[in-house]
Amino acid sequence: MPADFRKAIKDIAVQLLRNAVVHGIEAPDERAREGKPAAGSIRLEFRDDGVGGYQLVVEDDGAGLSLDRIRDSAATRLRHRRAGAGLEPRQLIALLMRPGFSTVEDADGDAGRGVE
Repeated sequence: MPADFRKAIKDIAVQLLRNAVVHGIEAPDERAREGKPAAGSIRLEFRDDGVGGYQLVVEDDGAGLSLDRIRDSAATRLRHRRAGAGLEPRQLIALLMRPGFSTVEDADGDAGRGVE
């Protein structure tokens, strides 16, 4: 596997992990109200898909992605009211990997920056 491919996968995996921790996993009291354990869980797996490609799988037991929030950010950040309206869920999720794209107002050291 070429070094630039490994670096890209690492950068994407780190961003997905950051987003799961910062945006996905709820605070312990909120998790308790939802009937979840106080501590969240995240699973990260990189595997051969068996047909010449790879899959990067990140799963958490948090709140999940808000496609409406991503769509709203697309409209605001991409400066076009319909920017997010016609996008399929996979396309909206892909926006989260764009440098600088975020659903939060201010990026910090942990999330809100996209993949750099």
